Amino acid sequence: MGQRKRRIYLGGLAAILAVCFVAAARGVPQRWLERLFELDRLKESYISVIGRTQEYSYERCKADMEELQKRWPELVRVESIGTTAFGRDIMMLTLGNPDSPNRIWVDGGIHGREYMGAQVILSQVEFILQNEKDGRFRGWEISALLENCGVYIVPMLNPDGVMLSQQGVFSAPEAFREELAAMNGGSQNFSRWKANGRGVDLGCNFDARWEFIEGKPAPGPMGYKGTAPFSEAESRAVQDYLADRPMGITLSYHGAGAEVYWWYYQKGERLVRDERLARELSRITGYDLVSEERSRESNGGLKDWYLSTYGNPGFTIEMRSPEPCPIPIQAFLEVYEENKRVILWAMAWIAK
Repeated sequence: MGQRKRRIYLGGLAAILAVCFVAAARGVPQRWLERLFELDRLKESYISVIGRTQEYSYERCKADMEELQKRWPELVRVESIGTTAFGRDIMMLTLGNPDSPNRIWVDGGIHGREYMGAQVILSQVEFILQNEKDGRFRGWEISALLENCGVYIVPMLNPDGVMLSQQGVFSAPEAFREELAAMNGGSQNFSRWKANGRGVDLGCNFDARWEFIEGKPAPGPMGYKGTAPFSEAESRAVQDYLADRPMGITLSYHGAGAEVYWWYYQKGERLVRDERLARELSRITGYDLVSEERSRESNGGLKDWYLSTYGNPGFTIEMRSPEPCPIPIQAFLEVYEENKRVILWAMAWIAK
Protein backbone atom coordinates (compact mmCIF):
# COMPACT_ATOMS: atom_id res chain seq x y z
CA MET A 1 0.00 0.00 0.00
CA GLY A 2 1.43 3.38 -1.02
CA GLN A 3 1.96 6.25 1.40
CA ARG A 4 -1.01 8.20 0.03
CA LYS A 5 -3.39 5.23 0.24
CA ARG A 6 -2.12 4.42 3.73
CA ARG A 7 -2.83 7.98 4.88
CA ILE A 8 -6.33 7.83 3.38
CA TYR A 9 -6.99 4.47 5.03
CA LEU A 10 -5.73 5.58 8.45
CA GLY A 11 -7.58 8.86 8.15
CA GLY A 12 -10.82 7.05 7.36
CA LEU A 13 -10.33 4.66 10.26
CA ALA A 14 -9.65 7.57 12.60
CA ALA A 15 -12.82 9.29 11.38
CA ILE A 16 -14.91 6.19 12.06
CA LEU A 17 -13.46 5.87 15.56
CA ALA A 18 -14.08 9.55 16.18
CA VAL A 19 -17.72 9.23 15.11
CA CYS A 20 -18.20 6.27 17.44
CA PHE A 21 -16.52 8.07 20.35
CA VAL A 22 -18.51 11.28 19.93
CA ALA A 23 -21.77 9.37 19.42
CA ALA A 24 -21.22 7.33 22.58
CA ALA A 25 -20.31 10.43 24.55
CA ARG A 26 -23.46 12.21 23.42
CA GLY A 27 -25.73 9.25 24.08
CA VAL A 28 -26.62 8.51 20.46
CA PRO A 29 -28.75 5.32 20.44
CA GLN A 30 -26.63 2.30 19.63
CA ARG A 31 -29.10 1.12 17.00
CA TRP A 32 -28.20 4.18 14.86
CA LEU A 33 -24.51 3.29 14.88
CA GLU A 34 -25.29 -0.32 13.99
CA ARG A 35 -27.27 0.81 10.97
CA LEU A 36 -24.55 3.30 9.95
CA PHE A 37 -21.85 0.64 9.82
CA GLU A 38 -24.13 -2.08 8.43
CA LEU A 39 -23.79 -4.41 11.39
CA ASP A 40 -27.54 -4.93 11.06
CA ARG A 41 -29.53 -6.04 8.06
CA LEU A 42 -33.14 -6.10 9.17
CA LYS A 43 -36.37 -5.58 7.27
CA GLU A 44 -38.57 -2.94 8.82
CA SER A 45 -41.58 -5.19 8.33
CA TYR A 46 -45.13 -4.37 9.30
CA ILE A 47 -46.24 -6.29 12.37
CA SER A 48 -49.29 -8.11 11.01
CA VAL A 49 -50.06 -10.74 13.66
CA ILE A 50 -49.87 -8.98 17.01
CA GLY A 51 -52.93 -6.97 17.97
CA ARG A 52 -52.72 -3.23 18.55
CA THR A 53 -55.86 -2.62 20.55
CA GLN A 54 -55.82 -0.52 23.72
CA GLU A 55 -56.99 -3.43 25.83
CA TYR A 56 -54.79 -6.30 24.72
CA SER A 57 -56.68 -9.18 26.30
CA TYR A 58 -55.53 -12.57 27.48
CA GLU A 59 -57.62 -14.21 24.75
CA ARG A 60 -56.00 -12.07 22.03
CA CYS A 61 -52.52 -12.67 23.44
CA LYS A 62 -53.07 -16.43 23.44
CA ALA A 63 -54.49 -16.33 19.91
CA ASP A 64 -51.51 -14.30 18.68
CA MET A 65 -49.07 -16.80 20.18
CA GLU A 66 -50.89 -19.65 18.47
CA GLU A 67 -50.89 -17.77 15.15
CA LEU A 68 -47.12 -17.27 15.37
CA GLN A 69 -46.75 -21.01 15.95
CA LYS A 70 -49.01 -21.72 12.97
CA ARG A 71 -46.98 -19.50 10.64
CA TRP A 72 -43.53 -20.58 11.88
CA PRO A 73 -44.05 -24.10 13.28
CA GLU A 74 -40.37 -25.03 13.12
CA LEU A 75 -39.30 -22.05 15.21
CA VAL A 76 -42.18 -21.48 17.64
CA ARG A 77 -43.71 -23.73 20.26
CA VAL A 78 -46.61 -22.72 22.54
CA GLU A 79 -47.49 -24.45 25.80
CA SER A 80 -48.90 -23.84 29.28
CA ILE A 81 -46.60 -23.80 32.30
CA GLY A 82 -49.30 -23.51 34.94
CA THR A 83 -52.80 -22.39 35.84
CA THR A 84 -53.96 -19.28 37.69
CA ALA A 85 -56.46 -19.07 40.56
CA PHE A 86 -59.18 -18.28 38.01
CA GLY A 87 -58.28 -21.29 35.85
CA ARG A 88 -56.45 -19.49 33.03
CA ASP A 89 -53.40 -21.12 31.49
CA ILE A 90 -50.09 -19.32 31.94
CA MET A 91 -48.93 -19.45 28.35
CA MET A 92 -45.32 -19.74 27.21
CA LEU A 93 -43.87 -19.32 23.72
CA THR A 94 -40.48 -20.87 22.99
CA LEU A 95 -38.61 -19.21 20.13
CA GLY A 96 -35.66 -20.82 18.37
CA ASN A 97 -33.94 -24.02 19.49
CA PRO A 98 -35.36 -25.56 22.69
CA ASP A 99 -32.38 -27.93 22.85
CA SER A 100 -29.81 -25.12 22.95
CA PRO A 101 -27.96 -24.49 26.22
CA ASN A 102 -28.05 -20.75 25.38
CA ARG A 103 -31.32 -19.88 27.10
CA ILE A 104 -33.04 -16.52 27.56
CA TRP A 105 -36.07 -15.79 29.72
CA VAL A 106 -38.50 -12.98 28.84
CA ASP A 107 -41.67 -12.10 30.75
CA GLY A 108 -44.27 -9.34 30.73
CA GLY A 109 -47.68 -8.55 32.14
CA ILE A 110 -46.65 -9.43 35.69
CA HIS A 111 -48.75 -6.45 36.79
CA GLY A 112 -52.33 -6.36 35.58
CA ARG A 113 -52.36 -2.83 34.20
CA GLU A 114 -49.01 -3.25 32.39
CA TYR A 115 -50.30 -5.40 29.56
CA MET A 116 -48.61 -3.45 26.77
CA GLY A 117 -45.51 -5.43 27.70
CA ALA A 118 -47.10 -8.49 26.08
CA GLN A 119 -47.67 -6.59 22.84
CA VAL A 120 -44.11 -5.25 22.78
CA ILE A 121 -42.60 -8.66 23.51
CA LEU A 122 -44.64 -10.55 20.92
CA SER A 123 -44.07 -7.83 18.32
CA GLN A 124 -40.33 -8.38 18.82
CA VAL A 125 -40.87 -12.09 18.24
CA GLU A 126 -42.73 -11.43 15.00
CA PHE A 127 -40.02 -8.97 13.91
CA ILE A 128 -37.33 -11.63 14.47
CA LEU A 129 -39.32 -14.28 12.61
CA GLN A 130 -39.95 -11.98 9.65
CA ASN A 131 -36.17 -11.52 9.38
CA GLU A 132 -35.33 -15.21 9.78
CA LYS A 133 -34.52 -15.81 6.10
CA ASP A 134 -32.00 -13.07 5.33
CA GLY A 135 -31.72 -10.81 8.37
CA ARG A 136 -28.51 -10.05 10.24
CA PHE A 137 -27.82 -8.52 13.63
CA ARG A 138 -24.39 -7.63 15.01
CA GLY A 139 -22.73 -9.84 12.45
CA TRP A 140 -25.00 -12.81 13.17
CA GLU A 141 -27.42 -14.20 10.64
CA ILE A 142 -30.83 -14.29 12.31
CA SER A 143 -31.20 -17.93 11.28
CA ALA A 144 -27.97 -18.73 13.14
CA LEU A 145 -29.17 -16.92 16.27
CA LEU A 146 -32.39 -18.92 16.20
CA GLU A 147 -30.39 -22.13 15.83
CA ASN A 148 -28.02 -21.21 18.66
CA CYS A 149 -30.55 -19.87 21.20
CA GLY A 150 -33.74 -20.85 22.96
CA VAL A 151 -35.88 -17.92 24.10
CA TYR A 152 -38.53 -18.75 26.70
CA ILE A 153 -41.25 -16.13 26.70
CA VAL A 154 -44.22 -15.63 29.03
CA PRO A 155 -45.71 -12.42 27.65
CA MET A 156 -48.62 -12.28 30.11
CA LEU A 157 -47.59 -13.83 33.41
CA ASN A 158 -50.61 -12.43 35.28
CA PRO A 159 -53.62 -12.98 33.00
CA ASP A 160 -56.15 -12.74 35.85
CA GLY A 161 -54.79 -9.33 36.84
CA VAL A 162 -54.72 -8.15 33.23
CA MET A 163 -58.36 -9.05 32.70
CA LEU A 164 -59.37 -7.43 36.00
CA SER A 165 -57.65 -4.23 34.87
CA GLN A 166 -59.49 -4.34 31.55
CA GLN A 167 -62.91 -5.75 32.42
CA GLY A 168 -63.28 -5.54 36.20
CA VAL A 169 -64.93 -8.13 38.45
CA PHE A 170 -66.96 -9.67 35.63
CA SER A 171 -63.75 -11.14 34.22
CA ALA A 172 -63.47 -13.26 37.38
CA PRO A 173 -65.46 -16.35 38.38
CA GLU A 174 -68.59 -15.38 40.28
CA ALA A 175 -67.31 -16.83 43.56
CA PHE A 176 -64.49 -14.25 43.65
CA ARG A 177 -66.39 -11.12 42.67
CA GLU A 178 -67.64 -9.88 46.02
CA GLU A 179 -64.23 -10.24 47.65
CA LEU A 180 -62.50 -8.53 44.71
CA ALA A 181 -64.89 -5.59 44.87
CA ALA A 182 -64.11 -5.22 48.57
CA MET A 183 -60.36 -5.35 47.86
CA ASN A 184 -60.85 -2.54 45.36
CA GLY A 185 -62.56 -0.33 47.92
CA GLY A 186 -65.98 -0.96 46.44
CA SER A 187 -65.06 0.68 43.15
CA GLN A 188 -65.99 -0.94 39.84
CA ASN A 189 -63.01 0.76 38.16
CA PHE A 190 -60.15 -1.77 38.12
CA SER A 191 -58.06 -0.03 35.43
CA ARG A 192 -55.17 0.62 37.86
CA TRP A 193 -55.17 -2.91 39.28
CA LYS A 194 -51.67 -4.48 39.48
CA ALA A 195 -52.13 -7.60 41.61
CA ASN A 196 -53.21 -11.08 40.58
CA GLY A 197 -56.70 -12.48 41.11
CA ARG A 198 -56.02 -13.09 44.81
CA GLY A 199 -54.90 -9.52 45.45
CA VAL A 200 -51.19 -10.39 45.66
CA ASP A 201 -48.65 -8.19 43.87
CA LEU A 202 -46.53 -10.65 41.90
CA GLY A 203 -43.81 -8.02 41.56
CA CYS A 204 -42.86 -8.66 45.19
CA ASN A 205 -43.76 -12.34 45.61
CA PHE A 206 -40.37 -13.82 44.64
CA ASP A 207 -37.74 -14.89 47.16
CA ALA A 208 -35.39 -11.91 47.04
CA ARG A 209 -35.14 -10.17 50.41
CA TRP A 210 -38.88 -10.76 50.62
CA GLU A 211 -38.80 -10.46 54.41
CA PHE A 212 -37.70 -6.82 54.16
CA ILE A 213 -40.70 -5.77 52.07
CA GLU A 214 -43.21 -3.76 54.09
CA GLY A 215 -45.90 -3.16 51.48
CA LYS A 216 -49.62 -3.36 52.12
CA PRO A 217 -50.98 -5.36 55.08
CA ALA A 218 -53.76 -7.13 53.17
CA PRO A 219 -54.69 -8.23 49.64
CA GLY A 220 -55.65 -5.43 47.29
CA PRO A 221 -54.92 -3.70 43.97
CA MET A 222 -51.18 -3.41 44.57
CA GLY A 223 -48.35 -3.72 47.07
CA TYR A 224 -49.38 -6.82 49.06
CA LYS A 225 -46.50 -9.30 48.98
CA GLY A 226 -48.44 -12.43 49.94
CA THR A 227 -48.10 -14.76 52.89
CA ALA A 228 -44.73 -16.14 51.75
CA PRO A 229 -42.40 -16.09 48.75
CA PHE A 230 -43.92 -18.06 45.88
CA SER A 231 -47.30 -18.17 47.59
CA GLU A 232 -48.99 -17.64 44.20
CA ALA A 233 -49.61 -19.99 41.31
CA GLU A 234 -47.95 -17.60 38.85
CA SER A 235 -44.68 -17.17 40.74
CA ARG A 236 -44.54 -20.90 41.55
CA ALA A 237 -44.97 -21.72 37.86
CA VAL A 238 -41.89 -19.64 37.08
CA GLN A 239 -39.90 -21.14 39.93
CA ASP A 240 -40.77 -24.71 38.93
CA TYR A 241 -40.12 -24.18 35.23
CA LEU A 242 -36.74 -22.55 35.73
CA ALA A 243 -35.53 -25.03 38.33
CA ASP A 244 -34.42 -27.47 35.61
CA ARG A 245 -33.69 -24.92 32.88
CA PRO A 246 -31.00 -22.40 33.82
CA MET A 247 -31.26 -19.15 31.87
CA GLY A 248 -28.23 -17.16 30.79
CA ILE A 249 -30.09 -13.86 30.97
CA THR A 250 -33.56 -12.69 32.05
CA LEU A 251 -35.62 -9.75 30.76
CA SER A 252 -38.73 -8.63 32.63
CA TYR A 253 -40.98 -6.03 31.02
CA HIS A 254 -42.87 -3.53 33.16
CA GLY A 255 -44.37 -0.11 32.51
CA ALA A 256 -43.74 2.66 32.85
CA GLY A 257 -40.75 4.92 33.55
CA ALA A 258 -38.26 4.61 30.67
CA GLU A 259 -35.60 3.06 32.89
CA VAL A 260 -33.76 -0.21 33.50
CA TYR A 261 -33.21 -1.94 36.82
CA TRP A 262 -30.05 -4.05 36.73
CA TRP A 263 -28.32 -3.87 40.14
CA TYR A 264 -29.09 -6.35 42.89
CA TYR A 265 -26.16 -6.87 45.27
CA GLN A 266 -23.73 -8.24 42.67
CA LYS A 267 -20.02 -8.05 43.44
CA GLY A 268 -16.72 -8.45 41.65
CA GLU A 269 -16.74 -9.74 38.08
CA ARG A 270 -20.51 -10.19 38.10
CA LEU A 271 -20.98 -6.53 38.95
CA VAL A 272 -18.63 -5.46 36.14
CA ARG A 273 -20.33 -7.78 33.66
CA ASP A 274 -23.86 -6.71 34.55
CA GLU A 275 -23.09 -3.00 34.54
CA ARG A 276 -21.53 -3.30 31.09
CA LEU A 277 -24.58 -5.15 29.79
CA ALA A 278 -26.90 -2.64 31.45
CA ARG A 279 -25.14 0.23 29.71
CA GLU A 280 -25.53 -1.56 26.38
CA LEU A 281 -29.23 -2.07 27.06
CA SER A 282 -29.57 1.59 28.02
CA ARG A 283 -27.98 2.65 24.73
CA ILE A 284 -30.26 0.37 22.72
CA THR A 285 -33.50 1.54 24.35
CA GLY A 286 -32.58 5.09 25.31
CA TYR A 287 -33.74 4.33 28.87
CA ASP A 288 -31.90 5.50 32.00
CA LEU A 289 -30.26 3.10 34.43
CA VAL A 290 -31.72 2.97 37.93
CA SER A 291 -29.18 3.80 40.62
CA GLU A 292 -27.97 1.35 43.26
CA GLU A 293 -29.59 3.50 45.94
CA ARG A 294 -33.04 3.27 44.33
CA SER A 295 -32.55 -0.41 43.52
CA ARG A 296 -32.08 -1.17 47.22
CA GLU A 297 -35.67 -0.06 47.76
CA SER A 298 -37.02 -2.70 45.37
CA ASN A 299 -37.15 -6.33 46.52
CA GLY A 300 -39.08 -9.48 45.72
CA GLY A 301 -39.02 -9.15 41.93
CA LEU A 302 -38.53 -11.96 39.43
CA LYS A 303 -35.29 -10.41 38.16
CA ASP A 304 -34.04 -9.90 41.74
CA TRP A 305 -34.72 -13.51 42.64
CA TYR A 306 -33.16 -15.02 39.54
CA LEU A 307 -30.09 -12.80 39.61
CA SER A 308 -29.39 -13.43 43.31
CA THR A 309 -30.19 -17.16 43.17
CA TYR A 310 -28.52 -18.19 39.91
CA GLY A 311 -25.91 -15.47 39.43
CA ASN A 312 -26.78 -14.70 35.82
CA PRO A 313 -27.63 -11.19 34.59
CA GLY A 314 -31.20 -9.98 34.75
CA PHE A 315 -32.92 -6.74 33.80
CA THR A 316 -36.27 -5.16 34.55
CA ILE A 317 -37.23 -2.88 31.68
CA GLU A 318 -39.71 -0.14 32.53
CA MET A 319 -41.23 0.96 29.23
CA ARG A 320 -41.80 4.62 28.41
CA SER A 321 -45.25 6.15 28.85
CA PRO A 322 -46.61 9.70 28.54
CA GLU A 323 -48.97 9.00 31.42
CA PRO A 324 -49.52 6.44 34.22
CA CYS A 325 -50.35 2.87 33.25
CA PRO A 326 -52.13 1.47 31.37
CA ILE A 327 -49.88 2.88 28.64
CA PRO A 328 -52.11 4.39 25.92
CA ILE A 329 -52.07 2.54 22.62
CA GLN A 330 -51.05 5.78 20.88
CA ALA A 331 -47.61 5.30 22.48
CA PHE A 332 -47.17 1.76 21.18
CA LEU A 333 -45.09 2.50 18.08
CA GLU A 334 -42.60 4.63 20.03
CA VAL A 335 -42.28 2.02 22.79
CA TYR A 336 -41.93 -0.79 20.25
CA GLU A 337 -39.22 1.06 18.30
CA GLU A 338 -37.25 1.62 21.50
CA ASN A 339 -37.40 -2.07 22.40
CA LYS A 340 -37.48 -3.77 18.99
CA ARG A 341 -33.90 -5.07 19.20
CA VAL A 342 -33.78 -6.02 22.89
CA ILE A 343 -34.42 -9.75 22.49
CA LEU A 344 -32.07 -9.86 19.50
CA TRP A 345 -29.42 -8.14 21.62
CA ALA A 346 -29.79 -10.79 24.32
CA MET A 347 -29.57 -13.56 21.72
CA ALA A 348 -26.40 -12.12 20.18
CA TRP A 349 -24.80 -11.75 23.61
CA ILE A 350 -25.55 -15.26 24.82
CA ALA A 351 -24.66 -16.95 21.52
CA LYS A 352 -21.20 -15.44 21.27
